Amino acid sequence: MLDGLLLLGLSAVAVSASGPLAASGDIFQVEEIDFEPDCSPNAAFQKIVDMMAGQDIDLSVLQAVSGNIEHQLALDEPADWHGLKLAGVHLYFGIERGPANYSLIFEDKPEDVRAVWNGRGWNLPVFGQARDIEGLEGYAAIGVSQSAEKEDAARVTCWRD
Repeated sequence: MLDGLLLLGLSAVAVSASGPLAASGDIFQVEEIDFEPDCSPNAAFQKIVDMMAGQDIDLSVLQAVSGNIEHQLALDEPADWHGLKLAGVHLYFGIERGPANYSLIFEDKPEDVRAVWNGRGWNLPVFGQARDIEGLEGYAAIGVSQSAEKEDAARVTCWRD
């Protein structure tokens, strides 16, 4: 598991090794992390995925083994995300057998998380259920559930098989 401090340290090493810091217009904005309508990570979320999972994946290894890869980023302090408190990101990749699951973890009650996401047009079903993504039925779904990490926390997950 990666925690926010370790990840920040790794990022600092990577930045110092690769060049100067980003220009002020290129500062990463946490509120930009989101899902695309097809339930895949958007560009901002994909930056987190790339950082957590590593960009140089050796396909020969993935073709030779099966199993699971899980990564979790726990923020040191929750970040403001559309009025919610984003506390972390969870990635799950099944090798050889799917699926790929992407979760945003919030330090908010599930009903509050659902209300904010629905206000943004996601039409999330009731807590603990998922809905298929239109046009991708049986392949991609989204839902809100209780976070395993904290009792008063929730996660929004996109399941892709």
